[in-house]
Amino acid sequence: MIVLDEFGANLDRTLAKVLAFNLRKLVTRLGIGALCATTHEDLTSDLEPDTWVRCLGDGQVEVEQRQAKKNGSALATISGFPSVPVPTGRTSLGGITAPTTSPTPAA
Repeated sequence: MIVLDEFGANLDRTLAKVLAFNLRKLVTRLGIGALCATTHEDLTSDLEPDTWVRCLGDGQVEVEQRQAKKNGSALATISGFPSVPVPTGRTSLGGITAPTTSPTPAA
């Protein structure tokens, strides 16, 4: 999973759209997911997200689900994993792969 905050925010619009298009190609080819937070809606046509969450202000949120595209044998996804991960109880590259519990803080 790749997480990008303020994706393309400080770039000129042409470069941001090129990066969005290439990010989409990369995650599709690798079969991984990406979560992109941005204030620029012009990138959605190049990112082609399967889930688009828009924060409209005053606590209003709009969620749009789009049909994921098939590209060869790989399912193209821009948010979430292409398949559900299986917890193993081990860590992989420092990531937690199983549920953990947090101690209750003392009052």
